[in-house]
Amino acid sequence: RLSINRLDIPRFIRLRSFLIRTAPTPARTTPHCLHLGPSQVALKPGEVTTLALDIKPRVPWWGWRRRQQFQLHPQLQKTVVTPPEQQIRLVVPPRIPFWLQCLVLLLLALGLKWFYQHLSDHKGPVNSVQFDGQASMVISGSKDNTIGRWQLLRQLRKSQLQRLNKLPLDKAMREKAVRVVHYRPRNNNVLAAGLENGEIQLWDLLAETNKPMVFRPDDRVFDLQFSTDSRSLFSAHGSGLVLRWYLPDLDNRPRLSTPAQQKQFDFSVQAMASTSPAPEQSTLFNETTAPEDPLALAIVFRSNQLNLCDHTTYQIFAFTYSSVQENDYITSLDTAENKPTRLAVADNQGRISLWNLNQCWADNTDCSPTDQWTDGYQERPVNAVALTLDACYLVSGSADGRVILWLLNPVGQVMDKKQIAKFSDPVNSVDIAQKENILAIVSGSDTHQVNLHQIKADNPAIP
Repeated sequence: RLSINRLDIPRFIRLRSFLIRTAPTPARTTPHCLHLGPSQVALKPGEVTTLALDIKPRVPWWGWRRRQQFQLHPQLQKTVVTPPEQQIRLVVPPRIPFWLQCLVLLLLALGLKWFYQHLSDHKGPVNSVQFDGQASMVISGSKDNTIGRWQLLRQLRKSQLQRLNKLPLDKAMREKAVRVVHYRPRNNNVLAAGLENGEIQLWDLLAETNKPMVFRPDDRVFDLQFSTDSRSLFSAHGSGLVLRWYLPDLDNRPRLSTPAQQKQFDFSVQAMASTSPAPEQSTLFNETTAPEDPLALAIVFRSNQLNLCDHTTYQIFAFTYSSVQENDYITSLDTAENKPTRLAVADNQGRISLWNLNQCWADNTDCSPTDQWTDGYQERPVNAVALTLDACYLVSGSADGRVILWLLNPVGQVMDKKQIAKFSDPVNSVDIAQKENILAIVSGSDTHQVNLHQIKADNPAIP
């Protein structure tokens, strides 16, 4: 006769006993198939023989190796067995190898991560991104006809963006792509979105309601700029129109179809940037119906025509740009909020330039960039540029998928550069904000993703 008892105590039983402060007890003997061969043997005094004990445990499908310890008690009638007991250890591996289980779990985790990102990201190229005034939120507009809102947390690193919600869109927005999105400068609870179909949606983020503004259907919106007092919105269109919408007119109306002022140019207006006006403090539109605060615009036409608009005479002051070939064009403009006369310009020839507009207002015949370079992207198009508030840093995104940070000195010259990211598809939009000694850079690209990058602000040229 042979009896078997289990001695080992599983970890979960030991943990439970520790928590409830009781003595642990061995696990129950799991079902095993025992076979002793031969089953019977006749022994004479002094004889020695060997019996084979075959234990076949129940093998689990997954998990890790189970190590079990048993105690055997052989018993013979009217006979003393030496030793009276014997301990054996049994190792039971799962049917599915442990390494294969780890591989499956890894693939499952990667699949879930991709699925989550696929759900939270846009379903089309991201055309426009922008920080709010506190650099705590980001908005994005996409070719998939949606607007995204993103929250930035303190522990946020690289591209870990948490999607808050996707704003409900009306029929017009479901039909056309979102080309540009902009926060209102004051009280960032309002944003404007410019669509391919020529419509402008003004969103109240608290109430999640919108009011449309349409002057000419199908006159696509290339760019938007708020006035500094947030009472006016300028829109640039493919037809060459620059419109000023007086936003208080929307307070008692569901939509607007007539702008406060309009200015027709000969070519489509590709991009705009707000800057300080000329010393006369005049305005782009006539003085009797002008916005309450003075605003100048740097405007881009085709063939690299970069211009400043005088505010009383409607006169265009053209910059002396490097190239005026028919197929060359400027892709992006930006000015620094605290230094509105510092202008950054990018074009499809891989060129980035910095300008001091004070000199251009004083003498447009002697207007030249403070710095200009083409060594960043090897003549690949630079799709977007953005300046920090103090014009100490410039970030750019290109058609080759790279995001580069440029360190600037107070004069407006490049001192150094750092590559921040490299994507497989073109980068369409960038924005940059500085919070204490951290630079937050957001980019939108044809990868359908909104990506965040955070690095330490370290510009030796700035005291």
